[in-house]
Amino acid sequence: GGPVVIGIHQPNGRYSWYVFSRQSNGKFAPVDDWLNLQTNVSDDGHGRDIKVQTVDVRYEAQGKLIVREYEGGKKIICNTSGKIITSGRKVSLVQHAVDGKLLVYSEPDEEGGSYRIIDENGHSVASGNSIETYNDAIVVMNDIKGEKRYSISNWRGEELRIDGFKFFDGIKAYNNEGSYYLLKDNEKGYAVIGRGFRRVGEWYESEEEAHRAWRDYHPRP
Repeated sequence: GGPVVIGIHQPNGRYSWYVFSRQSNGKFAPVDDWLNLQTNVSDDGHGRDIKVQTVDVRYEAQGKLIVREYEGGKKIICNTSGKIITSGRKVSLVQHAVDGKLLVYSEPDEEGGSYRIIDENGHSVASGNSIETYNDAIVVMNDIKGEKRYSISNWRGEELRIDGFKFFDGIKAYNNEGSYYLLKDNEKGYAVIGRGFRRVGEWYESEEEAHRAWRDYHPRP
């Protein structure tokens, strides 16, 4: 029921790739968007812009996303409505979904840029100097005034706050009777967070004590 991808073989051996969507009259017409540009401008890695050709157009995420890939690896990722989610050489689909929600991972093309997590509607979910994704959470590290500070959010981008604070001195992920996280605060100690951001107890003085509290609690995934 979504768009149709068509490759037309050219005399030079290449393919021209087009994406067609169904119109209100039931007929198909080319998507009028960047998604149907056969060429694109890309950086050659030395600060010069060069024109690159499309090499492939394909569905990903079980038909929920469309990827147009150009020479040199640059990609444009769109949803099936033709809306561009993101583009770049280092963009990829996060390999699992939570509650059916798809996310795209974008690394910076240039040193010093931000890593990003973007949802299938093109909305930014998380960004920072580094990002780790887990089966039900996103952990972000930001360098704030020379100090590494960590935050954790769910797959909708809703950040966890404890006692009104969202930044921590460290976050580690574990799996034992379900996934859980230890959030470190240099002054208060360790907080234990389970799936769905359930908190176990209060603050614990050591990692060992925090792990023991989780084992005693034993929530089921």
